[in-house]
Amino acid sequence: MTVLGYALPVLGGLLGVAYVNTNYMDFINPVWAVGGGALLGWIIARVIRKTLG
Repeated sequence: MTVLGYALPVLGGLLGVAYVNTNYMDFINPVWAVGGGALLGWIIARVIRKTLG
């Protein structure tokens, strides 16, 4: 349970990096993509931890 709070934001950030690197011609701001992925991972971790107790 504790690992989710660390692993999912890191995974979200990594997915943001992968998205920016695969769509480099779209002029995506990497700060928003990586930060948004990390924030989304944190939110998902919070929801999972809340539902599991």
